[in-house]
Amino acid sequence: IQSFKNEVLGLPFSTAAATETADEETLYQCVTDLGGAEVPAWARALVWSVDRQKGGADFSESYLEASLWAFGPGRRPFLVSHWVLDEFPQTDQRCWDALEALATRTFVDTDGRPRKADGLAIDHNGGLTSIVNKWVQRMRRIPGRKYWVAVNGESKGNGNRGKTIWPRAA
Repeated sequence: IQSFKNEVLGLPFSTAAATETADEETLYQCVTDLGGAEVPAWARALVWSVDRQKGGADFSESYLEASLWAFGPGRRPFLVSHWVLDEFPQTDQRCWDALEALATRTFVDTDGRPRKADGLAIDHNGGLTSIVNKWVQRMRRIPGRKYWVAVNGESKGNGNRGKTIWPRAA
């Protein structure tokens, strides 16, 4: 922050300003509700991507992050919206019920047509793999959820990624 203020903005840096905190009400006033997620009319497919975040050794602080992506002509991607499901840890069935409720929502595209997601991919790597796999298997038994799959997420640490996303071997 100091380098940005000094070198880009040309302003003096004050450590007092950097350590100020805001109370909860002040922060809440900065939040803007953009309303419901709006799907573009050109979207040919809607796909959920769900990433699991481990919190605590016993997963007591774990949560899910879900993003709804619209894909259009030429595989054009568009992030419809992003949700953080942190009310219940992944060891609690209510966490998975909340994800199912979110993933089965009906959205309205910009032409006013109702749309449901065509697929869902959830990371099953990093602990609780059997819970995730059982949830996906149960979800796939319901008609219209053929493309709900568990995927093996990979992180090289510190946000680093490999050169490709597709492995050379099975």
